[in-house]
Amino acid sequence: MSAPLTVLNFFVEYYKWLAQKDQDGQNASSLKGSASWATVVNLIPPGYKEKMREPKDVVRLLVYLGADGKVGPILVLKGLPNGLTEKAIENLQQLKFTPARKNGVPINVVRIVEYTVTAL
Repeated sequence: MSAPLTVLNFFVEYYKWLAQKDQDGQNASSLKGSASWATVVNLIPPGYKEKMREPKDVVRLLVYLGADGKVGPILVLKGLPNGLTEKAIENLQQLKFTPARKNGVPINVVRIVEYTVTAL
């Protein structure tokens, strides 16, 4: 299986797992009650130098943030040409964050991250 299909399959299985937990009444996808979201410790700006045709555009990525504090698979939802998507992914892979918590226990979460690219 190619890398993009492997990542896509990962997210499909993750969401199936969440749906099953919710059906079982465990509210796996909910952060209600004693919970906190993942907190970014450092987000490295992409440092784009390429010229854009549009004055402003977005790279949109679906990212798995692990309970272990590590970035997992990343799926491109909306990419841009000229290496902009790759630069955003490269920088996101260096993300440092404090994991989300539910009832004081670190949990895995999936979030959409957007990098806004502005023309020089």
